[in-house]
Amino acid sequence: MNRTLKTVRANLILQKKLFIIHSILSAVGLGMTVLGILADISPFIGIGCLLFAIAYFMSVLAVKNTFCDMSDSRLCDMIQSLPMSAKQRYVTKLFTLLLGYILPFCFSTLICLIVAILESSIGDDETAQITASLFLPFVLELFAVSVAILSNTCCGRSAECVYFSVILAGLFSAAPKLFFKNNIARPSGITRGLKLPSIFTCWGVPNVFDDLSNFDLVMNIVVNMLISCLVIFLCWFLYKKRDAKTVGHAIAFDLFKYIVLFMCTAVIFEWGAMGSAMAAILVAAIFYTIISIVISRKNRSMRGFIFSLGFFAATIAFLFAFKYAGYVSEGFGVGRNSFIFTDTSNIGGRISVTLYSKNGDYYNESTPYYYYFHLQDENAQQNELNKKMKTLCEYLDKNHIPSDISFFDYLNGDDYGRYNVSVSADWRYNRTLTFPADKMSQLASFLEEQGFSEKESDSLLTFP
Repeated sequence: MNRTLKTVRANLILQKKLFIIHSILSAVGLGMTVLGILADISPFIGIGCLLFAIAYFMSVLAVKNTFCDMSDSRLCDMIQSLPMSAKQRYVTKLFTLLLGYILPFCFSTLICLIVAILESSIGDDETAQITASLFLPFVLELFAVSVAILSNTCCGRSAECVYFSVILAGLFSAAPKLFFKNNIARPSGITRGLKLPSIFTCWGVPNVFDDLSNFDLVMNIVVNMLISCLVIFLCWFLYKKRDAKTVGHAIAFDLFKYIVLFMCTAVIFEWGAMGSAMAAILVAAIFYTIISIVISRKNRSMRGFIFSLGFFAATIAFLFAFKYAGYVSEGFGVGRNSFIFTDTSNIGGRISVTLYSKNGDYYNESTPYYYYFHLQDENAQQNELNKKMKTLCEYLDKNHIPSDISFFDYLNGDDYGRYNVSVSADWRYNRTLTFPADKMSQLASFLEEQGFSEKESDSLLTFP
């Protein structure tokens, strides 16, 4: 234990400049964020977020310096010769990061939180906002450290240790939401006002900034931290298994290389597939080739090239199969029970329903719109509006039909069938479904029974 503490102290002395800069950036960034919330000064909040973003990158460099034996052969030989086991070396590195970066960050967070609580003029809403603003950066700090440790244990060159830490952070954050939006939300017809399941928001950089209730926010923070700690724990097994001969290689584990290639290809393909499937494949192929060249060893055999090409083809085939499954199942069943995924907190004071055909003409020219307004006053009952939306969603879920467009047209961005029903709640919720032509008149009668009006001027109604 004494040897471990001495090593930690030596590591902190070697990194004292980086440690001081990181501590200052974190403390000032958190302080300006809290001050911006208290004084309602948006530029202060923006500057605080910018300083914290710089501190985030400093954390990546700190992990790289702490795990320097993973990418520097000279330091690797020297550290491997020390009378310390792999477990002691790994624990030493974790203590260095804990004492040098994470605990000072916690201390700055605690000071800012105490100051915010002692400020008697702030209300409960501002207190919750400040608490979230302070705890979320800590969650992101732990997330940055965990992803950087994963990159350093799996990469053998300094450049890869740094930029893979940034790339993986973006992939882990963007991939779940992107797949949900494109393969579950879009086939179900919901384009706005979607309530994302917690499994898609439990880990990553932007996910912790979602508009959540207090309980969901706390659970999101706790789960995010637990996953980061689990990743750090699992990295110990990779660190123990790591061969010193892989120092100097871009990637130490072949499996990690193919996981990164798969995730990069999938995210790039999903990002571009909504406009043109062929263009998305082309862009994904270009990025795949670039990444493969960068992380490959110097000498590549024809066999390795063919395997890499086959892996790319298999990845694209899997993504097409996944998208087709979402297309035929209407978002894996979400389209058949849409209200579960409807964010009722985002429903405004009006629900409108539009009936129109493929070419954009209205189904019935005399009644192109059906509106339902809710009075916006102190006694307005949002629950009643949610009940109205639930009734409408249940009716549409029961009577709509799967989209009659082809899968090819769907891949190229066409979402609308021959006859469609579009449901909107102000600008915060929107869903479009294909509806059978012979049931359009029944739908119009149902809307009138539910209190929808043909004219906007007559739609400011109380609930029946």
